[in-house]
Amino acid sequence: MVVVLNKKLSKKEIDAVIKKTVSKKKKGFDPDKYVGKVKWNEDAVSYQKEVRNEWD
Repeated sequence: MVVVLNKKLSKKEIDAVIKKTVSKKKKGFDPDKYVGKVKWNEDAVSYQKEVRNEWD
């Protein structure tokens, strides 16, 4: 994101612009709410080896 600031802006106006851009919520997918939710019954490395060996 690019914010253009003029030299004529005061410190309060600059702070207001920065606060406005930072406070905007990001759109899209939030992966943080799914972290740690999936429960695996086996080790991740052994699962990868098993899946990769299916192609042989």
